[in-house]
Amino acid sequence: QISQMRTRMGRERPLAPGEWFVTRHSNLGGVHVIFHLAVEAAGSEATDIDQTVLGGLRDIVTTADTHEISSLMVPAALLCDTRRKANT
Repeated sequence: QISQMRTRMGRERPLAPGEWFVTRHSNLGGVHVIFHLAVEAAGSEATDIDQTVLGGLRDIVTTADTHEISSLMVPAALLCDTRRKANT
């Protein structure tokens, strides 16, 4: 799906941290849309990654609210990593 998304958007470069896109699903048992958020690869030495990813997450929540999506699941790894970096 990511390659199809790139083709539709006319872009060859990878998504930058904080960029996101949505896919629709009918076969995932109650999950109908998935928001895909780009983050830096584990172990990379990015600066300001937290602000860009949090900005993307904020945009996802805003979009979900606009389209009356009532529940979101956020991977625990994203939450743990963000909290750890915020406290340092």
